[in-house]
Amino acid sequence: MKFLRELLFPLIAVIAAFLVGAILILIIGDDPLVAYKLLIGSALSWPDGIGYTLFYAVAVKLIKRPEQVVETFVVSSPRLGGG
Repeated sequence: MKFLRELLFPLIAVIAAFLVGAILILIIGDDPLVAYKLLIGSALSWPDGIGYTLFYAVAVKLIKRPEQVVETFVVSSPRLGGG
């Protein structure tokens, strides 16, 4: 039962987040399916998207303090004047 609870609650949270996001996208007048296709497609199918997804996922996972995540983002992002 514990395994089911550990799997079910995050799954419900992700589904709820997608539904709330879809409602907000509809409110601004765009198609949620197109938006989610672009979001997921760009994060997982383009080489740059895969690299950025892995870079930020690993950085957030390895760093425990939130202020370090911001420091890592600012220093490592070429658009924000870092490396």
